[in-house]
Amino acid sequence: AASFLYSRVWLWHTTPAALVLPGATGFGWFFRYLTFCSYTLQLIQFLLSVLCRILPSQKARNATSVAADRLACALFGLANTISAMFYTIEAGGKGLLDSSGPGKPWWLGETVHVLNSIVAWIDLFLVEERTFHGHSRHLVVLFIVLYCSWSLVVKHFHGSFPYPILNKLPFPWGFAGFIAVASVILLSLFELGKYIKTRAGKTK
Repeated sequence: AASFLYSRVWLWHTTPAALVLPGATGFGWFFRYLTFCSYTLQLIQFLLSVLCRILPSQKARNATSVAADRLACALFGLANTISAMFYTIEAGGKGLLDSSGPGKPWWLGETVHVLNSIVAWIDLFLVEERTFHGHSRHLVVLFIVLYCSWSLVVKHFHGSFPYPILNKLPFPWGFAGFIAVASVILLSLFELGKYIKTRAGKTK
């Protein structure tokens, strides 16, 4: 169900209706935004979870299952960080996030900023295979490095950072400070997921 829903929402971004959103045009497309990058990775995770149940080879199923686990655990912190920071920044004042303009579907914001975290929590509690292996933590660090680097590339070619709040902060220390805070939140949420999963395993 999650794979189907995420696929529908992702593909909607390729339709003319998505032109009301600021990310539909310009360098990087919607991938300028961490939200869309994370949403795409969650979709890949769900597709891997489906594949690990239908592949004919046991070896392939096992490898795919491990890949899905590593990605799901890494994305638990990322999805929750995106939701927390989005609504925190939105509450902080206008002009700190891109305005989507009139015509934005009512369901879009809730899908990519609320449902993404709800699905991550459901996955945490329902899927016993979630290990929060050290490799997942390494993936979290890799996400941080790659997106920070990508943001700088976007700034160079697009003319501004993907999020207005980053453009309002002094560069480079404001940018570095914001990333540091986001990184601490992300890694802390990863450790929270690991703690919850470990405790749940001990109480069985």
